[in-house]
Amino acid sequence: ATQNQKVQKYQQLMKEAKARIDGYEQREKELRESLSKSQAQRLALQEQMGSITKVFSVPPTKEQIAERGGILVAVEADNDDVWCLIRSAKEGGADDAGEGSDADRGDEQTRNGAWWLLSQLHVEDKPVPV
Repeated sequence: ATQNQKVQKYQQLMKEAKARIDGYEQREKELRESLSKSQAQRLALQEQMGSITKVFSVPPTKEQIAERGGILVAVEADNDDVWCLIRSAKEGGADDAGEGSDADRGDEQTRNGAWWLLSQLHVEDKPVPV
């Protein structure tokens, strides 16, 4: 092989190596961006979970219970605990008036409510369990 062929071979190998390096650098950039997005989403989800945990670990106040329509239903467990269903606070504060049948709204109230022990709630009028 002549000196010129060796130089051409060397230049070709260097060109291929540079192309691979550029490809790896581009891939690294994409992975870093993806990681950054994932970390931001993780933080947002952790904040949401913190809010949700607070909503379901701190019983509503007497005023909040009244704003949500009072205790929807109370049931007595076998161990004499009384559980009360209270509508969850609506996002944005607006009710979806006029949508669906009464049965649909009742079912939605159950899905969008939370059960609390009567002993955790500070209500003046104790409900009669069913």
